[in-house]
This record gives sequence, C-alpha cells and structure tokens, in this order.
Amino acid sequence: GIYYNLSENDHTASVVDNGHQPYKGEVIVPESFTNVDGQEYTVTSVGRQAFNKCFDLNSVVLPSTVTNIEERAFFNCPSLVSVTMPAVTSFGEGAFIYCSGLQAVELPEGTTAVSENMFSGCSSLESVTLPSTVNSIGNTAFGGCTALTILNVKAENVPQCSADAFTDIDKEKCTLNIVSGTEVKYQNAEGWKDFTNIIGKYAGVESVANDGVNVMASDGIINVIGVREGQPVEVYNVSGQLLYSGNDTTISIAV
Repeated sequence: GIYYNLSENDHTASVVDNGHQPYKGEVIVPESFTNVDGQEYTVTSVGRQAFNKCFDLNSVVLPSTVTNIEERAFFNCPSLVSVTMPAVTSFGEGAFIYCSGLQAVELPEGTTAVSENMFSGCSSLESVTLPSTVNSIGNTAFGGCTALTILNVKAENVPQCSADAFTDIDKEKCTLNIVSGTEVKYQNAEGWKDFTNIIGKYAGVESVANDGVNVMASDGIINVIGVREGQPVEVYNVSGQLLYSGNDTTISIAV
C-alpha cells in the first residue's frame, strides 16, 4: 500500500517512504485517504525521498490534487519510465535525479521553475516539454541527459538559466522548439545560445481583450473560440505581424 504523512491542520496528506519495502511496479496515487476514524485527507504532495531508490518502480500516476513534488522524491529510480502528473507545478531540488529509465516528460502549465538537478542523470530522457509559464531553470537541471533530442519550450519570455543547465547534452543533435518570433531571443540568451537547431514551432498568445473569448495555441495552430457575432477580431504574432482580421465567430489560423 501507499504510506502518508497526515496534516491535521488542513486535512492533507503527503506520500512518504513506506519504511519497509520499496514501492514497485505501477503506483496509482488516489486523490484522498481515509483513516480508521473515517477522517478524509486530500493527497496534495509527494514527500521528500518518498520513492527513494525504488529500483523496481515502473510508473507513477498522480491525481489532479497533487501539486507539489518535494526534493529528491524519485531519487535513483532506474526502472521508472513514466510519471503522470497533471497538476504538479512545484518541484523540489533533484526531484527525478538519476531516473535513468525516464524517457519523456511534459511539465504542466503553471510550473514556473525547473529545479536544480531536477533531471540530472536521466540518461534515457529523449523528450522534454516545458510550459509557457516556466521562467527559470536551475543549475544542472538537465545535466547528463545525453539522450535528449527534443526540447520543447512554450515560454515567450526566455527562461533564465546558467550555462551548465544543459551540461552533457549534444546541442547540435537536440532540437529546441520554441514560440515563433522568439528565435533571436533564444539565440542570444545564456544557456540557450549554444543550441544550433532552434525552431519556431509554437504560436504565442499574449492577451485577449474581450471577455468570453478563448484562445488556444498548439502545434502551430491558433484557435479563437467564443467570438460574439459581428465582433471584430485581430490576431497578431509576437513579432507584431497581423495574422487575421475579420469577424468570424470561430477562427483557426495556421502559423
């Protein structure tokens, strides 16, 4: 079973090391835990070194209630190949350090920082996707990720990082996919300028002036939904180029 540290103040629970036998196989963390007295606790975090050296752990599925993974929570889990974490936005230092079997990671929107050593030693990691909200990358966050060939960064403002954030990555083979129109920013930024394959792939959306209008951008397509009939709409990219002008109620633009 799964072990928890329980907080009586706010009735929340944090996944912890079970202290006896390491977790193994697939672990599915529930949204809540109910104790023998019938008190329910919402599971909100994965505690420090909760999955420390779980050599036979293959996959972990976290619920949408979990928003925090503490430092070195998955330290040295070499068989871990998949982590589902739809709502986690806070990561402690070295959260996935030495998870040498991990192959692909996508951090959820709302994540602002990739912590120091977060994926250091993840030697099988091939693909990483960082959300539009990320603004900083810690020292050696991706150190030793020698298999990384795809790095997707959806942030329009270049995240701050040191020169050693991507130590040991082959920057000639790894493709850096970014928001269209921000190529020059990345080409001149510390920690990013050494990537030779920088491609403007994602559409950037800065703001929406009208309430009720939803703008979604993914894989080179901007979708504008909820425009009132007859309402004029103009869509610009981050370089100020006009992409659309009209009054359609539903708009799809390839960029």
